Amino acid sequence: MKRLILTVAVAASMASRPVLVEEPHRDRSRSICSPESQPLSQLVAGARRGDAPCQYLLGVRYYHGRGVAQSYVTSHAWYLRAARQDHVRAQLELGYLYRQGRGVPRDAALAIQWYRKAAEQGKAMAELILGEMYVLGEGAARDESAGVYWYRRAAQQGNIEAQFALGLAYDQGRGVASDPVEAVAWLLKAAEQGSPDAQQYLGLRYGRGRGVSQDLVRAYYWLTLAAAQGRSLSRRARELVTEAMTPGELAEVQSWLDAWRTRYEADRRGESVEPRRSASP
Repeated sequence: MKRLILTVAVAASMASRPVLVEEPHRDRSRSICSPESQPLSQLVAGARRGDAPCQYLLGVRYYHGRGVAQSYVTSHAWYLRAARQDHVRAQLELGYLYRQGRGVPRDAALAIQWYRKAAEQGKAMAELILGEMYVLGEGAARDESAGVYWYRRAAQQGNIEAQFALGLAYDQGRGVASDPVEAVAWLLKAAEQGSPDAQQYLGLRYGRGRGVSQDLVRAYYWLTLAAAQGRSLSRRARELVTEAMTPGELAEVQSWLDAWRTRYEADRRGESVEPRRSASP
């Protein structure tokens, strides 16, 4: 009965692949060309002279209404000027505006064009979104192979959502030949960076022994981390796993979780958190 319930849990997780979220718009002026405190007049002067970073920053100001009257239309105009000069962040933002229909009519085909320009410059978020649009058939003919191509490019840059999406592609054989080993490898990368979806997926796989050797200790470990981020399915599945574990296994996984918390508090982007069968994770 426990094995049957875990099987159902895995199926539910596979059926509920989340829609990948886009990078929220932020004022990135600290890392582009000047401090946020730069007078608006200087920003405008630079933008009018054709300075692409200033044009981009002015677009950000109008998008958020910071120091100017908020206007998606004007934001689009400045982003467009910067994007035509190959400003990668402006290209990314233009893709977002066209995809969402902010300041311009919604146009998925134009969105994918601008995302592609940013992706071809190596912008991981653009690669991720471009991959998703191909998988969904949004703005272009549905092409899961192309989606996997762009997911891989973003994943290789460490993008968590792309790593999770690529892991699912290998697991389900969508756009690429099914490969359980590759699936687990990419899911682990995402899980180690804190993806609750990847953590839950791994926990369910280890609990069921699907594509990997059944390992209740690792199942408990990953389900605990996912449950801590609000995944209710992980909490329910962990209860089933706990009932089948020995006191020794529970003590072992608790030591891994303690070590993980120590590393997380020190540096949440630091050492790998994949547990190892040794005195320390």
